[in-house]
Amino acid sequence: MCDGLGIKRDGLKGKRVAVIGSRGRGTRAVVAGFCEYGAGVTVYNRTMERAESAWRDSSVRRLCRWMQLAGGKADVYINCTPIGMHPKVDASPMEAGDAFGPGVVVFDTIYNPVQTKLLRDAAAAGCVTIPGTEMFVRQGAAQFKLWTGEDAPLDVFRKVLGERLRG
Repeated sequence: MCDGLGIKRDGLKGKRVAVIGSRGRGTRAVVAGFCEYGAGVTVYNRTMERAESAWRDSSVRRLCRWMQLAGGKADVYINCTPIGMHPKVDASPMEAGDAFGPGVVVFDTIYNPVQTKLLRDAAAAGCVTIPGTEMFVRQGAAQFKLWTGEDAPLDVFRKVLGERLRG
């Protein structure tokens, strides 16, 4: 998780993390990881009732309505929604606006397309961007390590995934 962020795990303490979307196991894993290392996580969701239900028994203490996302200032933004996924590639869960700029990290869990509108907008504003393919590769690497006891060949994983997504 931290490699693409350019932050060591102990450097996550006190970072402001905005997680977009509140449902799904991927979201839970993202939130748990950041909370474990002391980041301040805010989960933004369209429906507060669903968010409150999903996060009732968790370490997340701040839930906000999606519309409040534009006014927030975070160090890291993570899209955990399907917004922007193929075939609706011109959609984005948020507009670049004032939230984006140098030093801000934007991670999109979507991997098809690799470069979503969210990531393109963030890159244009000078943000550090991380595509969903990186999460996909890292999940595969963790499974590879469990099965074989060996470190996964990340470059091979990235190459094969890239070929599959293009073809």
